[in-house]
Parts: sequence; structure tokens; C-alpha cells
Amino acid sequence: VRRWLDFQERLSSGIEDFAEHRYGSALDKVLEWRYLALSAGVGVLMLTLALVASGGIAVQFLPAISGDRVVARLTMPEGIPVEQTIAAAAQIEQAADTLERELELARPGQPSVIQHVLTAIGQGLAGGQPGGSARFATPVSHRADIAISLLPAAERDDVSSNDVAERWRELTGSVTDAVELTFSASQLTAGDAISIQLRGRDVADLAAAAADVRAELARFDGVTDISDSFRSGKQEVRLSLRPEAQHLGLTLNDLARQVRQAFYGEEAQRVQRGTEDVRVMVRYPEAERRSLGDLEDMRIRTTDGTEVPFAAAAEFTLGQGYSTITRIDRQRVVTVRADVNRNVTTPEAVLRSLAAGPLPQIVSNYR
Repeated sequence: VRRWLDFQERLSSGIEDFAEHRYGSALDKVLEWRYLALSAGVGVLMLTLALVASGGIAVQFLPAISGDRVVARLTMPEGIPVEQTIAAAAQIEQAADTLERELELARPGQPSVIQHVLTAIGQGLAGGQPGGSARFATPVSHRADIAISLLPAAERDDVSSNDVAERWRELTGSVTDAVELTFSASQLTAGDAISIQLRGRDVADLAAAAADVRAELARFDGVTDISDSFRSGKQEVRLSLRPEAQHLGLTLNDLARQVRQAFYGEEAQRVQRGTEDVRVMVRYPEAERRSLGDLEDMRIRTTDGTEVPFAAAAEFTLGQGYSTITRIDRQRVVTVRADVNRNVTTPEAVLRSLAAGPLPQIVSNYR
């Protein structure tokens, strides 16, 4: 107890001595030369602001926080067979296996940095965690998540999760037909590092402008995982009436309804089975609705009950639909996204460079 009291007394005496003889004398000097002290403070503040504005001091708002998991998120064209998604995911898994062997050779005699590799096809992983809730509301055949679980950061001081993500990206290379492939090592993030929103009324112009922005972003070192939100949907058949069909009393709505009834079906009744309703659908036999030739062979019923060949009343073209359409203030929107290696550059520096020239020029090209 005595030693503790002596320590407290020495500490208290030291603080009082510092406050009286050092801090107090310094404060007296500042008050004596107050205008000089104020000018020095304002000068330091202006110098700091100038360094930030000129890029001499890198500033990042809400930087990403690295975690112990690296997640690769794969998006293939909508409607693609699940087998192709599985094959693409297997390529990413193979790159993860190669990465694991590289890390084992680089750290002989130490525990493996990669603990587990988990792949989910159709059902995304929330945060890349096993057992987490699905990232997609319903199963989809064109999406997959591949997650790598790493050793805790304290046990792999020489290997960062960002380095793992970067090397995994390099080993994976390009994935055939992939619409989007991103690698994330962030445990907590405030959103995309770079997000540029383009608005307009013409979808074709928006898609072209988004491609130009992606090309400009690709010029910057350290900018990765560049993608945009424009997604073409499944192939669709577009129907139109021939001019002579109008004399038969047919409308485009009549044509669409009859084609839908033939190929998708029309609900005839519902049968109660326990707690569920079973819908009874009436449509063409499966053998007569497999190809576009079956569409050309069908007959269209007019308002007076007469049936005419499809080719005499209508025609069709093949086109590509849109999987999603996003609007803000009645204008269609496409968002260009990218990630940034913050050891090379910062999102703020990239956005400043884009705003200084390339981005306004791209916008003016599509006005």
C-alpha cells in the first residue's frame, strides 16, 4: 500500500510541475504573442487544406474494413443453364485451390491461410458466411457465390485479405460469358467504392455511355471489378399484326392472349387439395409448343369465330428483353460500379480525374 501511495504522490507532483513550469510558461508566451500564434494556427490550417485539395494528402471517406473472408460473386447472363454457372464457379474454385497451394509454399511449416472454400449456386451467401441467409429472394440459375474463410488476422500477419482477393482475381482470369465477377475482402463497407449513375430516356444510349465510362475506368491503375447495372434479359418473341388483320376485327391484345393461352396456358379451374389449390391449365400438347415453327402453325380465331393461319394475321421478330428497368424521375438509370485497390489509388482521386474531362465529354456525346 505504501508503494502505491508513493507512486500516486510522484505522479501527482509530476503533473503539477508540468502544468506550472512547462505548460504554464508556454501558455504565457502564446498569450503574449497572441497575434503571432493566431497567424501560425491559421497558416497551418490553410496549408493542410491546400495539401488535401491538391491531392498531397490522400483522404478517404468511410474506407472498407478488411475481414477474415474473401467472397467472389459471379453473375452470368439471365436464363443461362445452371450447368454453365456451375462450370464457371468451378473455374473460380480451381483458382482458390491454386492460391492455397501458393500460400502453403510461401509459408512452410505454418498453418494454411485458407481454411475453407464454400460455393453456393443460385442461393447467395449473406456476407459469405456459411449458414447465412440467402442473398437472393428466390433461387436463380445464373448467380453464384464462392467464399474463402481465412485464418484470423492475428495468425497471418504477413498475408492480408486484400492481397488474397487480388491474387485470387489474377489466378481466376476471365470467365467465359460472365456478366459480372467481383472479389470482396471487406467485412464492413459503406457501399461501392465507385458508383456513377447515368440517366436518360434511350436505353441504347445509356448502355453505350456505360460502356464508355467502363473503358475510362479501366485506364486507371488499381481500379478493378468494373461493371454496370445494365442487364439484357432473355430472348423474347415480339408479335405484331399485319395490316390486313385489322379488317378481321383482330387487335394486338387478342393476338397476345391467344398465343399466351396456347403456349403458357389458360386457367380452367382450381381443385382444392388439403390446404393448397391445384390450378388446371389448358394449353397445347407439349409436342406442339416446343419451337417457333409451332407458333407459325397455330391458327388465330377472329371475332366471328373464324380461324385463320397465324402467318395471315400476324408476324413475329426475335428480340432481347430487359431483366430489370430502373427509373428515377421517369428516366431510366444505369449505374457503373467499380472497386479500388486503396494501396494504389483512392476512389476520390479517380472520381476527380473523371470529372475533370472524360465524364463530361461522354455525357455530351449522348445528349
